[in-house]
Amino acid sequence: MFINIVCFAQKDLPEEGTKIPPVETTEETPEEKVDDSLTINAESFLATNKEIDSTQNDTIKPKTQLLSSTVTYKATDYMAYKKKESKMYLYNEAEVYYEDMEIKAGSIILDFDKDLVYAYGIKDTLGDYTQRPSFKQGENLIEPDSIIFNTVTKKGLIYNSQTEQNGGTLITETTKKINDSVYYVRNSKFTTSENLDDPEYYFLISKGKIVPNS
Repeated sequence: MFINIVCFAQKDLPEEGTKIPPVETTEETPEEKVDDSLTINAESFLATNKEIDSTQNDTIKPKTQLLSSTVTYKATDYMAYKKKESKMYLYNEAEVYYEDMEIKAGSIILDFDKDLVYAYGIKDTLGDYTQRPSFKQGENLIEPDSIIFNTVTKKGLIYNSQTEQNGGTLITETTKKINDSVYYVRNSKFTTSENLDDPEYYFLISKGKIVPNS
């Protein structure tokens, strides 16, 4: 469960029609840009810079010293392994298990070369987005629109998630999982409203740091 939240609230916007004065330019040397830990480059953030061998079995243990446990997966419609890509494609009621991590989704892709797991929902016959991913690690459960997770570094990017926190719900556009102890969120709303699609009241967190169990 998430306990502590450190956030940076956005200032009130000017009323409609209010003129905003131009910013005066100076000759001063610009300050060095500080990384706010929320700028996301998925490829570099999730990379492990190594290669992994794989097999087509439904229970595998890639030949690497960094993976310490077996990756297990299954799906209802099909499991297609593409050797040239070193990827396994799972479709419809797909599930992946690794150590204390559990991911379920309509579609899951396992990239063994990059140690990445991609999870997405799928569209039904009516065109509705269904089988959204669920990501469970330990006691934490997150239900987003999509997930990218590295099985080696345990880092992850989670998009459009909803999690129950301290009697309310945290609705977050982007979550950057650094490790089990540190999460960064961007454009997040905390609310006790029952209307999670359009809550009538909420506490806005434009940028925040979440530290579970502390």
